[in-house]
Amino acid sequence: MNTFILNTKTAGTSIQDLLSQIADGNITVLDGEGNTLAYVLSPSSREELIYAEAQRDLDLHRGEIQQALERRDGITTTDLLARAMAAAQKD
Repeated sequence: MNTFILNTKTAGTSIQDLLSQIADGNITVLDGEGNTLAYVLSPSSREELIYAEAQRDLDLHRGEIQQALERRDGITTTDLLARAMAAAQKD
């Protein structure tokens, strides 16, 4: 996916000019600070639409994701499965 950064130099770009710059019909439009403003996808890009939706969710919840990564107060999968097996054997 191509990237177009909207800033004072590119703000005057028309939609037609913007779309003509896209070889495959897919582009991410960012503001000058790197925040996603829009995704422009061709109708045949279903897989890219899925990735764009996932990226949108990551962008919307970036703070929560970062906090969860920093917290790391859970248990490992191995420990969780061991506890589940032990609990199942008690019954």
